[in-house]
This record gives sequence, C-alpha cells and structure tokens, in this order.
Amino acid sequence: MVELILVYGKGGVGKTTISALMTDYLRDSNKKVACVSIDQQHNVKDIIQRYGLKIDYYESTTEVTEFINFAVEEMGFKGYKEIIPMIGGDFISITSLAKLVWDFKDKYDIIVCDFPPNCLSLRLITIPPITRSIAFRVLTIKSKIKKMITGHDNFLDRAEFFAKVNDFFVQNLNTARHYIVANVDELSLIETIKMKKVLEQHNLPLMGIIINKFVMNNNECRCSLCESYAYLQRTWLGSFYQLNSRLYLIPFTLDVAKIKTSIKNIFI
Repeated sequence: MVELILVYGKGGVGKTTISALMTDYLRDSNKKVACVSIDQQHNVKDIIQRYGLKIDYYESTTEVTEFINFAVEEMGFKGYKEIIPMIGGDFISITSLAKLVWDFKDKYDIIVCDFPPNCLSLRLITIPPITRSIAFRVLTIKSKIKKMITGHDNFLDRAEFFAKVNDFFVQNLNTARHYIVANVDELSLIETIKMKKVLEQHNLPLMGIIINKFVMNNNECRCSLCESYAYLQRTWLGSFYQLNSRLYLIPFTLDVAKIKTSIKNIFI
C-alpha cells in the first residue's frame, strides 16, 4: 500500500522546498516516490529547476475541480466559491490529493504531499471519515433517483468513483507520516501550535517539526544581521522543542549539499 508523507506549514517557511527535497532524497534511496502539490501557490517546478532535482511531480487536475463544482451545486450550495473562496479552493485541493493518491497507489511506494499554507486545509482532511462518506453516499443516492426519473445521469458513475477514492484516502491518512515545517519566529510558532492541536484532536501522528532556514553556529555568514537572527532563533527554539522533541534543523545556506544532508537526518 502506498505511504503518504504530509507536509504542512505557514506560508513562506519553505514547505514546498522541503517537500521537493524529501522526494529527491527518498528517490535516491531506491524508492518509487512522487511529489504532489495541492498548495494553490505551488512553485514546485521552480524548486526543481533551482536545485536541479529529477523527481516526479504532479498537481491538481481540472477533472476534480469540475466534479466538486457540480457536486456542491447538486447539494444546493451554488456560489460557494464566491462566498467562501478559501474553503472552496482547499476543498478542491484535498479532493485532488485523494484522487492523485488513488491514481498512483500502484505506481509509487511513497507520495510526498505539499499542503496549502494554512491550518484550514489540515482541518478539511480531518473531517470525520463518516461525514465525508455520508456526503458522497447522499450524492450517489440522489443521482440514482434522478436516473430513475429522467432515464440518464452522467454524474452517478463519478459520484460512486469519488466515494471509493475518498474511502481509500481515509484508510491511508491514519498511517501517514505528518510533518510541520516552520521558521523559528513567533508567527510560525503560533501556526505550528494550531496545526499540532488539530493533528492531536484526530489522533494523527506528528513525526516531527522541521525547522527551516536555521542559522547554525558555524554559518558561513558572520554579518551582524545573521548574528542577530541567530540570537532570535535561539530565543524561540525552546518553545518549538516543548511542542515536539523531534526537531530537524535545516541550515540557512546556499550549499545544497548541506541542505540535502539535513534532509537525510529526518529519515534516519
């Protein structure tokens, strides 16, 4: 069965970069690995070019968008994206993830998922499985009734298919590895606390907090700005350690080899 690695984090912490580098490391470990970005601001292609990575990469498809728009309207929530655009976009992204996991369950050993940069997307994947299943089942029953009355309904097959896709995704969610990427600052700490709380509420295992852009003691730059930043980081680092003792430090450096070595430590 395919294994999921889910990567969360506040916008700008380097979550997409970490997701791509994780994929690259696992691929070099003779695993069949893909990176899936459901971040609406995804820039995985830029990361691949910048670091010269050779990884399989996928993003949301129009098929899922069309299905969700139609399904939501069938349930009577027309115009939902205009009223609550963030929820609408993230809901499509989460369903896209479920669909991609289903599509590649036999092709890859591991799928690394780059999540949208907010706590809302995490709350959406932790909607109780029975709630999601009921929603899809309601759509299926409604489609069957419509087919009995009109003699046709092209939506029925898709509703049944996505119900199966959703169930498969939920089965894998509880066995997935969950990581939060953060920078050592107050705003990132606040968002990390929120995400950790949601994971705990739904008994999803947090494997560790990845501290990105960390200024090491032996950092190549010794300017006053880096020295000040390093001091502030040391001030906040203890707060992150209290959240989770498994902290993985990714250095603030242009040396790709050092960054990749730090990524390797996550999986040791």
